[in-house]
Amino acid sequence: KLWKTVSRNRDVKSSILRGISDGCKCWITLTSSGDTPFMISKNAQIEPGKSLKVCFRIGQAPDEDHNLRGVIEKSLMALGLGSSTVLEITPDGQSPVHLTVNLDSFSAPQSFNPTPVNDEEEEKNQPLLENKKDEREEEMKENVENSSNLAWRASYSRLWFARADALKNRGSLLFNALRVTEAFACYSRALQLVTLLGVSFGLADKAQQEEGKKHSCEENFGAVNAEGYFDLDAESPFTVDPDQVELNGELIEKIHFSLLSNMALCQLKADCPSSAAKLCSKALKMAPSDEILLSPDSEECDETRISRKDVEKVLYRRATACLQMEEYEAGIRDTERLLKLDPSNSASSKLSRELILALRAHNTALAKKMKKAFQ
Repeated sequence: KLWKTVSRNRDVKSSILRGISDGCKCWITLTSSGDTPFMISKNAQIEPGKSLKVCFRIGQAPDEDHNLRGVIEKSLMALGLGSSTVLEITPDGQSPVHLTVNLDSFSAPQSFNPTPVNDEEEEKNQPLLENKKDEREEEMKENVENSSNLAWRASYSRLWFARADALKNRGSLLFNALRVTEAFACYSRALQLVTLLGVSFGLADKAQQEEGKKHSCEENFGAVNAEGYFDLDAESPFTVDPDQVELNGELIEKIHFSLLSNMALCQLKADCPSSAAKLCSKALKMAPSDEILLSPDSEECDETRISRKDVEKVLYRRATACLQMEEYEAGIRDTERLLKLDPSNSASSKLSRELILALRAHNTALAKKMKKAFQ
């Protein structure tokens, strides 16, 4: 282990309920006590005895979990505004360095507003509460219907979507740089958020109707001023404004489908065709029927719906996985569907021929073995 937390100085004025958690955007000042510089990221370096101001969003770089950024993120968890922590970092072949992390400001998702419950008082009055069970159920029903007591906010889902989209883009940058494992980590984290989003979409839709208007997705703590801070997420910023995006079921399915497709490609690159095929099969369960995909207006909403091209990519990847697993007949069925969707696709035609030839060779070899067995 090349690091450890030396101390944590929590500001007594800050509330632990509004401390740093997953998804918070943090503006921090780092101060090094060492004699040599060391890297925070590939573009950010701390000089010895000097300070560096950086900003980033917690949980948006799962590929950095085991690097210094990941260490800093873990050290910030649950800290409030004005708090600080001191880390002891041991770079390879060097003496330990103390790194002070000061939380200057942060933005966090809008507060969660459940109906408050006093556990001790509830336990003390349990017999009385049991006698009034019907009254409590009626009261709880009224609280759920009262918009002022909404525990769920529509802004949560919009922020999750924006984060998932940024993680997907980060994963694609890493994949194009041949960093397949790191790309898969980003896609996986994005898929977690999208899965939560899919489950909670009904709640978010109801909350939006009852709130009557859009609220900001985040609230700021401290004076947020981006000037002078190096943004560690600059390569994969939000391309979707969470305060403005209009979520719907098709948009959520689109990004869900795309993430499964990208994860399948990572598995193929990692020589794991079985996992790739399973991911493709999950994605194809969400795909529209071939009749819909082949309709003239199917390509009009590529940005918000699962398109024919999206489905073709997944079919091709599953057929490729089938070829590697020697499941030739299943692969041939996928290429037949591919050529039905796009008869001019030369890559699909080539893959189809490879599968057919491989199946013939397999059957010929099997026939020879059977012949020898009965001679």
